[in-house]
Amino acid sequence: MTRSQVMLLIQDAFDALWEADLVGENLRVDETTDLLGPETLLDSIAFVTFIVECEDRLQAAIGDDDHFVSIAITEIHDFNPEEARLTVGVLVDYIVREHAAGESPRD
Repeated sequence: MTRSQVMLLIQDAFDALWEADLVGENLRVDETTDLLGPETLLDSIAFVTFIVECEDRLQAAIGDDDHFVSIAITEIHDFNPEEARLTVGVLVDYIVREHAAGESPRD
């Protein structure tokens, strides 16, 4: 999966949050969009919903029902230890890295 494919997947997840009225604005995401941290638009419920939306969309994009896809936030923090925030760019790097390694992101 390419970075641009993952960015589209994340944008689709944000659009779903907007449609569900879980975020206050119809946001166009970019690499610097905060998912966790002081500048995020996501409360805890919206964040969890966002992660589930991304997992569902990633599972559909991969098309392999034999391997369950999940996003492990603890692994992302290990990948990004110097930051107190999580951006879209870091999440994209994580998903691309995990997919390129032949692994599905996991718990």
